[in-house]
Amino acid sequence: MKGIKFYIWTGVIAYLSWPFYFLINQSHDYKNSDIVEAMGLVTAMLIVYVIILFLYFKKP
Repeated sequence: MKGIKFYIWTGVIAYLSWPFYFLINQSHDYKNSDIVEAMGLVTAMLIVYVIILFLYFKKP
């Protein structure tokens, strides 16, 4: 697997797996508004991660 594909798949797997763990094991401790806020934050962080990846691998 080439460099950028590895990092993208790492980000995708992390983004998809942690909500399942959190919702299965920890969701009873938090309000729905807190969960939605956390998902929004993680989505924003994922977008920043992807932008940084593309900028890094775009360098000549």
